[in-house]
Amino acid sequence: MPMSTAIRRFLSRFWGLLILFGGTVFWGWWLAALAVSGWMALSIVALIIYLLAVGTGGIIPASAYLSLWVAVSVAVDAFPSFWPQDLHYKYWAFTLMFLWAAGLGYCYLVAKQGHDLQQWPAHRRRWGQGGLLVGWLAAMGVGVGLYQLGMGWR
Repeated sequence: MPMSTAIRRFLSRFWGLLILFGGTVFWGWWLAALAVSGWMALSIVALIIYLLAVGTGGIIPASAYLSLWVAVSVAVDAFPSFWPQDLHYKYWAFTLMFLWAAGLGYCYLVAKQGHDLQQWPAHRRRWGQGGLLVGWLAAMGVGVGLYQLGMGWR
């Protein structure tokens, strides 16, 4: 393999993981803002584990899960604590649509990482999946911490 191809592949993986890290911080922040329950957070971790294990074949079930999440959010009027009460409801609807689209993109990127890991030998794949999961859980914790820090400044 030529050196330029190896460098290009490394940079592609590096930027992909960096985008996923930022996306995970973003989702940690939003999950803290919506004050999701422990069961909901656990189901999101299960979804990430599923996408890492299955790869791109898990995008359709993940899409159904996200659609259900948005529907339940609308049904129970789940607003974050910082959302102004006098703001028109359509802005929250636009925000939920954005979160749904961002969630689909995030699920695709996680599934692509899972698909890439399927090319590795089994023992390296498990270590890679575990390392990514631990890194993403830490990034989600950073997002939760950023939300709590920001709410403390109010």
